[in-house]
Amino acid sequence: MIELLSNYGDIAVVWFDTPGNLGGKYSAALVDLVKKHQPDCLINSRIGNGFGDYASLGDMQIPLTQSPGAWESIDTTNDSWSYAWYDEHWKSAKTIAQNLISVVARGGSYMLNIGPKGDGSIPYNAVKNLTDAGAWIRRNEEAIYETTPSPFTAFEWGDCTVKENSIYIHIFKRPESGVLRLPSFKNNIRKSS
Repeated sequence: MIELLSNYGDIAVVWFDTPGNLGGKYSAALVDLVKKHQPDCLINSRIGNGFGDYASLGDMQIPLTQSPGAWESIDTTNDSWSYAWYDEHWKSAKTIAQNLISVVARGGSYMLNIGPKGDGSIPYNAVKNLTDAGAWIRRNEEAIYETTPSPFTAFEWGDCTVKENSIYIHIFKRPESGVLRLPSFKNNIRKSS
């Protein structure tokens, strides 16, 4: 680990996925080692025992309400954390984009594992769905980038993001009634698109 921390320039994040029963002295020793060689490096909470600069939620977990502090949601493009030739349960571009929106609406960061093959190539379905999700995100970037969390909990029909005086409503599933209800919404609506 010293080689990784010493021979490759500045490192922004060291992401641990340590076992839950790792002793506190071992977590502390790893944190000390990272900070000794990379003092500005962030460490995720999966180092265990209350250490870490930010929280890594459970696998594929997206909270329904805002979570305090800095946190990330960890997801995959299918059901596997690394390449698995048998795993053909790919998340659609729509699901990837919706998960990103929901994480942003709760104030977090979205970490998406792509599981490259042994030769380093990315499986076709992952490339296709990520490319399509990226195209949709680029067309709607104003409602995603540099936004702040939703003032509301998640809705059955979708989610919201906020930028300055604008609330962006992301409709994932149109309500059967055709009516979207936002609680305590007293502002005048000036524009919709």
